[in-house]
Amino acid sequence: LCFAQDYSMVQEVFERARAKKTVLDFKFRMKDKNGKIRWFHCSGSPITDPNGKLLSFYGLCKDINEAEQTAREMVLLPESLPLMIWKIDPQGNVVYSNSRFTKYIGAPPGAMLNVFDKAVVHPDDYNASFNAFATGTREKKTFVVKRRLKCGDGSYSPFVTKGTPIFDENQNVIGWYGTCTPDE
Repeated sequence: LCFAQDYSMVQEVFERARAKKTVLDFKFRMKDKNGKIRWFHCSGSPITDPNGKLLSFYGLCKDINEAEQTAREMVLLPESLPLMIWKIDPQGNVVYSNSRFTKYIGAPPGAMLNVFDKAVVHPDDYNASFNAFATGTREKKTFVVKRRLKCGDGSYSPFVTKGTPIFDENQNVIGWYGTCTPDE
């Protein structure tokens, strides 16, 4: 049985596909025989007669519960860890950061950030911080640096920042995954 909260969406998708004679492609939840909710991906194509009259749909519904749960966990994981987590491009611009990082530095949602920006790193730690990143980039190796980061209230706290390079198929550094852990 279709999960009650998805029923109207499923009904709308089918009605639209029937009216326009278009392909079906959607995800929804369904209860199994034990009452447990599982995710499914459904896709199908319309079958028409020679005059274009819709006869039925031919399709497939596939159980994607494990993949859907893994995807949901991967969204929750960086928000659940007691770390500031980020992904940056080769220039240090933030591509992703968890809310712990953006809240700490007091960045508004959607702000363009750079983890090596002088507005984020204590002035006395800036050169060592940037040099660690530059060396890691040049040598294509993980970098680790102790530095003070500016909090949204203007104060600074010490952190250990660690970045691990992301490589393309030619072993070029195309970005970094990193963390900032309090250095106590």
